Amino acid sequence: MNRKVAKAMSSAIVLWSMAFITASAEDMKITRQLVLSPTHKVAPYSITRMSNGDLVIAGADSIGTYHAWATRVSKSGELIWEYLDGPADAWTDYSKNSQQFYSAAELRNGNTLLCGIKRAVNGTKLVAFFVRIGVEGKLIDERILQPAHDGMPIGGMACIAADNGVMVLSGLAVVPRGTGWLMRLDADGNVLWEKFGDQYGYLDGMSADNGGLFMIGGSEVIKIDAQGNLLTRHSLPGSSQTFLHSVGPPTKVRISTMLSTVDTVIIDFDINLKDQVHTTHLDNISTDRGLYSGNGVATLFGSRYFNGAKEGVARVYPNGGSTMFTVEPRQPGWFYDAVPTDSS
Repeated sequence: MNRKVAKAMSSAIVLWSMAFITASAEDMKITRQLVLSPTHKVAPYSITRMSNGDLVIAGADSIGTYHAWATRVSKSGELIWEYLDGPADAWTDYSKNSQQFYSAAELRNGNTLLCGIKRAVNGTKLVAFFVRIGVEGKLIDERILQPAHDGMPIGGMACIAADNGVMVLSGLAVVPRGTGWLMRLDADGNVLWEKFGDQYGYLDGMSADNGGLFMIGGSEVIKIDAQGNLLTRHSLPGSSQTFLHSVGPPTKVRISTMLSTVDTVIIDFDINLKDQVHTTHLDNISTDRGLYSGNGVATLFGSRYFNGAKEGVARVYPNGGSTMFTVEPRQPGWFYDAVPTDSS
């Protein structure tokens, strides 16, 4: 998977609003921070922006032995709901649970779909599960997923909004090798169909035109249509790749790939992955999430390697120039996810 949970996600601080997608480099600054679940330790993993500007943050309540956890906050920072999967005393239940939400997606009527992996109650088998939460935080249901293909989920799940529904990516541990698991959900979160194949075993995805999906991993990027059929694929250098997500519908495909801890490359493709149109090299930056705006400015979130890994942000300009910032120089750290907070 592209973003590894094994990193120490002990921070309870989410970078809330950094109003610099179109600002000059001198104007880059943190405009707001939000402490999540201040009375408990939590490990946020992903951020999803809802259509009304609310943010859903998903992850777990700790590292190693944990419960799946998520929260929704308004665009101005007020808590709307917080959900912890497990019994009423789950905050103080330290049994071996091994549960985590990996992503979230918006459903019809403002409801939220949480996608995760948990350990089955009757044994050590890991299973995939969905939780649906109403807009004000009421639990609608929780569903354990039983794939029609033998094997158990591994490595996480990615739920990606696509054409009045949701595409779900995961992987299955099967013999002799793993395989990908693709599900299509309707706008209410109901499973319409599922497919299996090596081309689905990626965990970083981005909506494509006509309800399709771009997926990245295994040193290649692929494009599938709304029915899961492979349209095209392209090999990539390096071993750790991340999409640079656009604020609006993508007009090209931008990918950050690490060749080494001191050499990151941004590669641009056209929308059909046919032509590589631009490459930019960056030194000492690792990317876990990237965004790019309509004016062609890319912003990379991850770590800057400067006397150890530090929380880092890099900006790359259309002319190929770049500026790197160390946001938290006092201790090791990194950013896992980022979303635009407005239309800029």
